[in-house]
Amino acid sequence: MADLALWKHITQQANIAFKSEIYAHAEVLYLDAIELMKTAYSERNLSSTDDKPTMLHIICLSISIQNLADVYARQARWPRCFSTLERYLNLYEEAASDAQDDPNLALAFLQESCRLRRELFRHRACEKTQHDICACTCHQDKKMTERILH
Repeated sequence: MADLALWKHITQQANIAFKSEIYAHAEVLYLDAIELMKTAYSERNLSSTDDKPTMLHIICLSISIQNLADVYARQARWPRCFSTLERYLNLYEEAASDAQDDPNLALAFLQESCRLRRELFRHRACEKTQHDICACTCHQDKKMTERILH
């Protein structure tokens, strides 16, 4: 569970940078949070013990991906925003089908893939409007982290 505490700390620091419009720093921190969750997930997945990846790890990774996409959207780096969401959306959908022996894990992957798809559509709509203030300004970090951390 130390990895989740570290993830929370990194995410909080990234959220502060995002709100302060220090996007380069926020990007680095969100990428660190993604790598932390990917590593934690891989290590748990490969261990021979009952230390299985948890739904919490899957959700935290998804939150970090969505936050990173928000950074790219805020900077109007649309190709990067879309490719990030699409890449992880595909990985989540594949993981859901691979997790057939654990229905709870498969469900977590499916639920988060739906959230990633929703974010992809939201950002595509924002790109089309090309307004200075659009749906992308409503960074969901607080709402998303409260969903799992409190």
